[in-house]
Amino acid sequence: MTKEDIAQGSIFMVNLDPVIGHEQGRKRPVIVVSIPDFYKLTGEVLVVPITSQFKSFGLTVEINSTKKSNGIHGLALCQHIRSIDIKARTGKMIAKCTGKELNKVIDIIDKSLHI
Repeated sequence: MTKEDIAQGSIFMVNLDPVIGHEQGRKRPVIVVSIPDFYKLTGEVLVVPITSQFKSFGLTVEINSTKKSNGIHGLALCQHIRSIDIKARTGKMIAKCTGKELNKVIDIIDKSLHI
């Protein structure tokens, strides 16, 4: 795994289990939303899980990304942002989202943190 892989907008397949309560779990794609310096300082990345269930309600962003044969089509669940140790969860980079998609995700997260 290289620094470039851990860049904002990279999509990794990771296992988010174990979880507690309403957290998103199972093996699923996630979008890296943190900057590389966050990873350098903490050894973790901030990610947003992607679901294939299309139930949009204002805190989601549609993702349509492809890399080689891996097509990612789903909704980024911005309300489920979390910090993970991507190496411990054996994350594998599978795609990248577009700049427009990433900006929408970050905008929703930013608005969620400000009153």
